[in-house]
Amino acid sequence: MLSTLATDKKKYINRRLPECDSLGGRGRASAGLSPDLAGGIDGPLGNDALRLSVSDLSHSYGAKQVIGDISFEIPAGEIVALLGPSGCGKTTVLRAIAGLISPRSGVIRLGSTDLSQIPANARRIGVVFQSFALFPHFTVKQNIAYPLACQRVPRRDRSGRVEELVGLLRLEGLVDRLPRELSGGQQQRVAVGRALAANPSLLLLDEPFGALDRGLRQDLQVELLKLQRSLGITTLIITHDQEEAQTLASRLVLMNDGRVEQIGSPCEIYDAPASLFANQFIGHSSQIAATVVDNRDTESVLRLSTGEQLVLPGKLDFPTGDHVVLTVRPEHVRLHSRMLQGRLKVISIVTLPLGPTLTHNIILSDGTELKASEPRRSAEFHRSQDLPTFVELDLRRCKVFAKR
Repeated sequence: MLSTLATDKKKYINRRLPECDSLGGRGRASAGLSPDLAGGIDGPLGNDALRLSVSDLSHSYGAKQVIGDISFEIPAGEIVALLGPSGCGKTTVLRAIAGLISPRSGVIRLGSTDLSQIPANARRIGVVFQSFALFPHFTVKQNIAYPLACQRVPRRDRSGRVEELVGLLRLEGLVDRLPRELSGGQQQRVAVGRALAANPSLLLLDEPFGALDRGLRQDLQVELLKLQRSLGITTLIITHDQEEAQTLASRLVLMNDGRVEQIGSPCEIYDAPASLFANQFIGHSSQIAATVVDNRDTESVLRLSTGEQLVLPGKLDFPTGDHVVLTVRPEHVRLHSRMLQGRLKVISIVTLPLGPTLTHNIILSDGTELKASEPRRSAEFHRSQDLPTFVELDLRRCKVFAKR
């Protein structure tokens, strides 16, 4: 990943530097562009937000296809997260949007403009790389001003824009420092400032918080969200961190193995996952192997791997005899000391206090593991290991998927 980022940084710089040398004056990147992207960087910080549309995007490295038929949209001014495990193709999508690679097929539009024939430096896209990719020999002020210098912005206007960004990102007093003299959080702010300097129509963030510790990461996530809302810039975040994605984005594009698995709000995907992968990747859920033994219009009966049976409300989309997976979220599992119909026998339980929450690690009679969570109701907790314990699942909230 680091080698890919280093290559991207070099490509991004190399594609910009010729423009610094050969093109003078503002508006030099406007030739051939629609009114959506034409124009200079004059005016207040932030411009009219534009919709990003990606349609049927595919790309291969040699004979290996890494992404296939990727399609999604980001409404103007919205922040969306491209989320998925490492190696699922997220960074390839970002590189195609930024103009760092030419995809094998598909269309990328910003506003009404097809970006396929527009070079990276003319797309008016700001990119923040995972490693921040700051120039080590440039000061904070010089790093932020670099895109403006490339665009031959007069020095007076350049200084005004840099000053505006320094104030917006709370970098006062640091403008003459080199990157090595900054903390990780300060470096991240400088990288964002450089990406915003040329008044981009789209902001791309590639794992922007991955190199930061947890506490700092959460603080900067809040800062970035406030900044994005104040500027109203269309933003795409690339991340494998589901908590980060759910914190920042109004919608998620969940990827798996080079394809889009599901698109929706964080709550939509959490509450109504379209696949077993989505169910497992967003939040935590426990799995119980089961077989469909009865399937009626009003209820369905599953025989679990423990031998016990559960009656679920409604009809399942599986025929009798199918092997399936029943999933349940920790907050939908309740512990009991008495056996009643529909409760499952527990043979082992380990309870851990996590701040205001108790997390129970449960083992059923066949060795299947479940997790349960509940609020800690007092300063102390005690659960005797000698008491018979049973669990009850909220069957209205459980999900059933085909067994892989």
